[in-house]
Amino acid sequence: MDVRDHLMDEPHQPGVADATVPFHPRPSCKSPSSNSSRHSSSIHCVSIAFACTYCAYSRFRGATQERYSINTCDTPTRKSVSILRPYLLFPTKERKMAIRKDRVRAIAVFKARTELSDDDIHAHAEKMIESLKALPIMQENLLKYEVSFKTERPAATLASELGLRETEFSAMILVEAVSHEKIHETLTDPGYRKLLAGALEHITTREDMHFFPAEFTTIIDK
Repeated sequence: MDVRDHLMDEPHQPGVADATVPFHPRPSCKSPSSNSSRHSSSIHCVSIAFACTYCAYSRFRGATQERYSINTCDTPTRKSVSILRPYLLFPTKERKMAIRKDRVRAIAVFKARTELSDDDIHAHAEKMIESLKALPIMQENLLKYEVSFKTERPAATLASELGLRETEFSAMILVEAVSHEKIHETLTDPGYRKLLAGALEHITTREDMHFFPAEFTTIIDK
């Protein structure tokens, strides 16, 4: 039985939009003898598939309208699209990665001066950390301020085991706040600029310190 006959014989339902389905002869099962016949058969198949899909959608639209109180003649809304998505021939792609909206970051990495030992770096960092804690704007604007130091332990580093290049950077600074504006206000404060100038003079250089703002997604946070 032709699927079109089944669709056209179904009784009309109130509230369901009528669909005028153009009739196309069923393509022959025999192999066409020419390129023109082959092209015509392809068009017929596509037309029949489209007509069947449209009829099914028309019936579904009425049922959806009644069940979810959606006016399908209006501009599609988030609710209607989410309901119709499983029935679409080409579903829209969703963004899988969830970017954090509650906070943003700024990250700095730097390479220490070659003449400094690990103990020298830690000693300078401890003095700077105490000065940072004393800045009122740090406590007011920031959610997190972390300093990570490169370690040589274990002897067989993870980078070498993974076949990666060992970084030349000595430390990383992680800053978090509710917005980039809060981070900008904090890091451009005269008190912080003075501390940064001291770090560039004693620990690293302007050429060896890299900085970038960032958005992020959390994978695991225990």
